Amino acid sequence: MTTRSAASLVVVAVLLCTLAVGPFSSGIADGQSATFVNNSPTNDRGDVIPITVHTDHGGTVNIGSTANGFWVQVNVTSGTTTLDLNTYRAADPNRTVTVGKGGIKGTPNVRIPSEKGPLQSGVYDMNVTVDGVTQDMGSFTVKKHTLRAARTGVLPEKTDVSEFETADDLRAAVSPTENGTVAKDDQLVLAVNVSGMSGFLDKSMLDGSGEDVRIHFRETNAKRNTVANEFDGDEAKRLLIDDENDVLYLMLGTDAHGIEAGDSYEATFEIGEDNPLVAHIETASTNFTVEKRRVSLDHTGDVLVVDGKTRVGGTTNLAPGTTINISAHDKGSGAFFWPKTATVTEDRTFGATFDFSGLESGRTFTVELRDQEQTLPGVVASSSEESTTTTSTTTTTITTSTTTTTTSTTTTTITTNTSTTTTNTTTTETVPPVTTQQPITAQSVSKDGLPGFGIPVALVALAAAAVLVVRRAQA
Repeated sequence: MTTRSAASLVVVAVLLCTLAVGPFSSGIADGQSATFVNNSPTNDRGDVIPITVHTDHGGTVNIGSTANGFWVQVNVTSGTTTLDLNTYRAADPNRTVTVGKGGIKGTPNVRIPSEKGPLQSGVYDMNVTVDGVTQDMGSFTVKKHTLRAARTGVLPEKTDVSEFETADDLRAAVSPTENGTVAKDDQLVLAVNVSGMSGFLDKSMLDGSGEDVRIHFRETNAKRNTVANEFDGDEAKRLLIDDENDVLYLMLGTDAHGIEAGDSYEATFEIGEDNPLVAHIETASTNFTVEKRRVSLDHTGDVLVVDGKTRVGGTTNLAPGTTINISAHDKGSGAFFWPKTATVTEDRTFGATFDFSGLESGRTFTVELRDQEQTLPGVVASSSEESTTTTSTTTTTITTSTTTTTTSTTTTTITTNTSTTTTNTTTTETVPPVTTQQPITAQSVSKDGLPGFGIPVALVALAAAAVLVVRRAQA
């Protein structure tokens, strides 16, 4: 084989190998991939939709498309990245997409912004590519904005509302109002079932100054010829939006804003017609009344009677979860001070158990509700184990065919055929004789007829009666 022939064979071999593996320039390096963690995220119009993607070496996420009338391209870095799509700000290139987690290269490129403000409801395309080659596809859905009902709840007076990290934390602490009432100084929670707020709303806007959204409180029972009290939601302590469950929570202290015990209010959430989410004004309202704080101990009469281990408690209109300090104490000899803390339950009751078994019967003391500046006298009842002595008089009657004998601890009466004699410790009385046809004998008294007296005693009594009969006959 010539040298030229050998060289030709080498060239052919190299070409064959090249055709076997394909062109390197058009392929993807080993180990590269890009996928959506959720291929079909959903949220309401005006809310934020999180779009999460995972890539090995980065990629390009396309949100929307030319056909959708909305398109944003974002170059993401390797790893997991969450892009927050603000459906309310779809017309603003600077706020349409932000990074919730991970990283991006450069800034989001809004190729086609929305011309109508918030994205219209419907299904939109999305995909992720690496070097121009599609690696995964999906879609996101924008649902219609909704506004339904409003309701009220309560929190204890001393609750720090800034500590609620999530809506779940708040829901675990809040309780429904009792017949629409809240105790003065407790905290009112206004809950509105509304979607589409997470993309733009903050507390400062709730006076209607931003995006035409307002929460307004108006006194409904103002006295004649007085100005009703009114204020807006921007004065509240905190706004918290539960995007997942479409609930807006506003926390308001009833110790401010000119609120007084006895006031009734209407709370109204309103989206005005200038807000791009709605075609006309939308509202949701609810009512509540502020009451004087009330805590009452359960007892009968003017004194609390206790016996051994006793639960001391009562009823209240304070918010469930409120703590009430109860103490039992006394001064002087054998002084004591027993403090307890009770928590108001969902049914507005409270109580704590004290052990009074170490105190003597009749011992008096004081029960105190420190925070409410209330006191109540208490007394330890007589022990159920104490013995009781009862003295009674026993009367036994013995009847024969001709006479009746009654004996007791104080009086004895004997009747014969000729006379009746009554004897007691202080008086003896003689009565006219009574005729009988049969004389009294010992056999006329039964063995067990007189408790504590045997037959000899009975015979002596009968003998004495016979002597009396003989004397009367001689007289």
